[in-house]
Amino acid sequence: MPTPGPGEGRTRRAALAAATTTGGAALAAACAVPGETGAPAAPSKQPVTLAYWSWFASASLVTQQPMLDAFKQQQPQITVEWTGVGGAEFLAKVTAAVAGNTSPDLVYLDNQYQGYFGKQALLVDQGPLGRRDRDFGVDQIDAKALALYTYDGKVLGYPWTLTTGQVFFNRDLFAAAGRTPPDELVKSGRWTWPAMTEAAVALTKRGADGKVETLGIAQQSIWRLALNSNGSDLFDDFRRPKKSRLDEPAAIAALEYVQDLAHKHRAGWRQPEANDLGGNDLNAYKQGRVAMLVRWGQSYQMEQVAGATSAVPWPKGPADRGAPVSDLTTEAVGIMRAGKAQDPGWLFCRWYQKDWQSTVLRDPANPTAARVASRGDLQTVARTALPPPQDVWFEMARIGVARPVFPDWGKVNTEIIGPNLNPVFNGERAPREGATAAAKQLNDFFAANPQ
Repeated sequence: MPTPGPGEGRTRRAALAAATTTGGAALAAACAVPGETGAPAAPSKQPVTLAYWSWFASASLVTQQPMLDAFKQQQPQITVEWTGVGGAEFLAKVTAAVAGNTSPDLVYLDNQYQGYFGKQALLVDQGPLGRRDRDFGVDQIDAKALALYTYDGKVLGYPWTLTTGQVFFNRDLFAAAGRTPPDELVKSGRWTWPAMTEAAVALTKRGADGKVETLGIAQQSIWRLALNSNGSDLFDDFRRPKKSRLDEPAAIAALEYVQDLAHKHRAGWRQPEANDLGGNDLNAYKQGRVAMLVRWGQSYQMEQVAGATSAVPWPKGPADRGAPVSDLTTEAVGIMRAGKAQDPGWLFCRWYQKDWQSTVLRDPANPTAARVASRGDLQTVARTALPPPQDVWFEMARIGVARPVFPDWGKVNTEIIGPNLNPVFNGERAPREGATAAAKQLNDFFAANPQ
C-alpha cells in the first residue's frame, strides 16, 4: 500500500493526486479520436503491445505476471506491458502522458476515479462493446458495481469484483479476554458504537511503563463509515455534490466518536503511540497486537494473522437512521481514448473481466487469490473460498455504501478535508470546529466548481 496521506487518503483507495487541477479543455483536445465509433474491428493477428498502467507499486509486477502470461496464451499476438505507477502519482502521470501524446493504452480504475476520467473524457465507452459481444454477458455483472463505472451513460470499465471495507477482528484475542466476538453481537443486534468502544478498551493492554502492548482498534482508515453508520455522510450526493453534510449533528457526533476512541478512551490508533506498535496498523494486526482493524479486503487476505480473523460491518450509531455499514468498492480496467491500440485493449478487458476472474476463482490450489467476482454465476464459487461464516461478507456487500466518485474528490480530500480533520483525529482540534470549517470550505468550493 502507498504511504498514507491526509484525510481518508490515509489508504491506497483515497490516493487521488493533484492531477485533478489540470485543465479539462486541454485534456479533451488531446484525447479526441477522430471517427471513433466505440466498437472494435475484427481481431487482428498483427503483433501489438499494450501499455497498462496501474496505481500499484512497480514491485507488484511479480504478482501480476501470472495474469499477463495467461492472457498471452489466449492472445499470443498481444503483449501487455504492465507498469506500476503507484498511489498518489497515478492520476498525475496519466494526465501528463495524455497531454504529452504518450498515453498508455489501458489504465487501472478504482471506482473513485470515475468522475475524474469521466469528466475529462479520457476513456473509451465500453458499453457498446460489451452489449455487442454476446459471449461477454453484460447481464451477469452486478448492477450496483456497474453503476460505479457509469458516467453520463458511458461505461468507463466493466467491474470484475466487489470488495468491502469493514472491521476485521482477531477472534483469539476476543476469546482470551472473555469478550463476545463482534459477529455474535451482529447476529443479536447488539453491535453498536458503545459495544465497539467497550471491546476496544477491554482489549487494550499496556505495560508497566504505560506503553501499549496490544491495542483495541485501529480505526482511522475508513473513518467515513462512522458518519454512514450514524445516518450521515460527507456530501449530499456522492456523484455530483452541491453541499457538505459534515456540519450535521450526526456527522459531528461521528467525528467525536472516532476521536474519543483514541484520545478519551486511549484504545484507538494514534500518533506517536502508534510507533510502539511498529507504525503500520495492518502489520500490527497481523502480529496480533491490534484486536480490531478498519480496512478494505476480505478475511482470506489475512491469512498471516496471529490468531483467527473475521470481519463485521462498522457498528450501528445512535442516531435514528443509524445502522451497521461497510464500504463498497470495485475495480476495473479502462481503455484510453488517446491510446494507440483500442481494439486489442477491449480483448484484454473482456478477457480479464470474464475469463481470468473465472480462472482465479476456480483454482483449488490457490484459494487465497480468489476474488468475489461481480458475475452472478461465480458467486457460489467465490463463496467456497471465503472463511466461515461466508454469508457475512455477502451481507456487507449488500449494505455497502459507495465513497465519493465526483471529479474533484481527490482535490477536496487532500486540500480541504485532510487539513481540517486530521487535527481532529490527532486530538488537536475539536470535532465540531473541524467539521464546520471543512463544510464551509467545501460548500464554497462546490459553488465555484460545479461537479
